[in-house]
Amino acid sequence: MPAQTLERVERICEAIVQVTPQVVEAAERYPAFYETGKRMLHTWSDGMNSLRLQKTWSLPRGDTVPKPIFGTVGDS
Repeated sequence: MPAQTLERVERICEAIVQVTPQVVEAAERYPAFYETGKRMLHTWSDGMNSLRLQKTWSLPRGDTVPKPIFGTVGDS
């Protein structure tokens, strides 16, 4: 991956990590956003993991985020 692309991808992933707590909070606070928030977190996590970059990002784990958020996509 070219250096510029790698840098951009890294910045995007860091932004995802920073905004994740806000997505979790909104999913808890607004029932209508729950499914969307859950799918966003799963999609972001899958995307970041698929990049197989050398850096590791720390997204919330099941023990730090309300359990319903980390259920199977499609579960209510």
